[in-house]
Amino acid sequence: MTPKEKVRANIYKALLEEEKRKNKRMSIFSIGLFFVGVVTMSTYNSFVNTVPNSEINSASVISADEREALVTSIYDNSSVVDKKNTTLNPDELFIFNTQI
Repeated sequence: MTPKEKVRANIYKALLEEEKRKNKRMSIFSIGLFFVGVVTMSTYNSFVNTVPNSEINSASVISADEREALVTSIYDNSSVVDKKNTTLNPDELFIFNTQI
């Protein structure tokens, strides 16, 4: 083996060891992130299970009559959907046309 090949082999060996260290750090980070996710989900699930079901159901479910009343009140209310009335004055339109 020539000295040039030995140097090249040492460089490849060092790069391989560095890549192994980097992969090991990434795997440790991934495992840590997994455990953080598990703890977060279990905490969230325990919090959700402590809330009484009657509060959740009464807050999130509305009847069909209430829904229909809400929709009609939105469309019937003039402040939500503002109708704009414009009138066209033909004299003004023709004045602008002749100024060109």
